Amino acid sequence: MKKGIKRGPKKPQDKQHGLEVAIEKNRTEMSLKSMQFNRFMLIRYATAFFLFVNLYWAIIMWQTLVALIPVALMFIASLAIIEQIKLFGHHTNQLIYSKVFFRS
Repeated sequence: MKKGIKRGPKKPQDKQHGLEVAIEKNRTEMSLKSMQFNRFMLIRYATAFFLFVNLYWAIIMWQTLVALIPVALMFIASLAIIEQIKLFGHHTNQLIYSKVFFRS
């Protein structure tokens, strides 16, 4: 590079172009994250539905030992719900607690 040539300051257009690229990159990352999170929407709604069904069952049977069954299922369902909430921050296809809940 020649010693006599000086480069001028960056143009404002370059900064704006960099900002547009960053916004587009952020938009695509959020779109991908939402798509991965929404794949399990039916599982989330089914888990919540069964949680409240088990709660109702436990309230009805609260004076007997049979109430331990829905309480145990509610505990497993709450673990599955926590696992599904964590999906938004850390994507995985292995939902261990959800699999256990729906098999029980």
